[in-house]
Amino acid sequence: MKTISVSDIKPMLSLREPDSHKGQNGRILIIGGHSEFSGAHVLSGMGALYSGCDLVRLFVPECNVAVARGYCPEFIVRGYRGDSLKPEFLKDIEDFIKDSDCVVVGPGSKPEEDFLQAVKELLQSNLKFVLDSNAIPALSDSGKNVLITPHKAEFERFFGKEEINDVAKKHSVNVLLKGQVDLIASASGEVVANKTGNAGMTVGGSGDVLAGLCGGFMAQGLKPFDAGKLATFLLGKAGDTLKMRKDFCYTAKDLAEEIPYTIGDCR
Repeated sequence: MKTISVSDIKPMLSLREPDSHKGQNGRILIIGGHSEFSGAHVLSGMGALYSGCDLVRLFVPECNVAVARGYCPEFIVRGYRGDSLKPEFLKDIEDFIKDSDCVVVGPGSKPEEDFLQAVKELLQSNLKFVLDSNAIPALSDSGKNVLITPHKAEFERFFGKEEINDVAKKHSVNVLLKGQVDLIASASGEVVANKTGNAGMTVGGSGDVLAGLCGGFMAQGLKPFDAGKLATFLLGKAGDTLKMRKDFCYTAKDLAEEIPYTIGDCR
């Protein structure tokens, strides 16, 4: 199995056109799953923003709106009623959906029926998607424009003991299986490994940053498989740099803020 290297990811780090304008370099929508996990959508948004994405929009519970706006003034934030996403709330972001290149949904979510139905309705559009955590079971059997980002326990809960390449081919979906060694599978069943990163990345929120980073690269034009390879390599490399400075005492926020420097070092 091939292991991702710097030479593999360099061609994916494309330079933008000098005369491009706001919105041409990625517009992403991140949908917060539950009010209890207010940090998840913020960290996911930071991952997208620090990928180089132009516009980051968040749709979160109303009680989390002020948190998101106050944390990062670049975010465009809209709220929905109650604690969890429901299908009827999607009409409030029809403009966001139409104007997005990629949608990230699942960070900070709970396995609630209304939430899952809302995700299924979202997937009917022809956008690119990143499905994380409890959004993954909404997956249909046609997910070529979808990247799912489970950790080992989630993968086994949703797919049992199936191999990653079998899941990818069966559902025609791209898979980023997070672990000590990350595995990334294409919808056709090609699998590569990523070995950057360290045990400090078990810190809460690192997966949220990764989901946003993947979505940010997809919004900028990368295919889901390539975005998964690039994002997991860069985030792991950022973690390795942080370990040298902070040992294992770094946070998901630290990881997000390290990403631009890591991208610059890899160009």
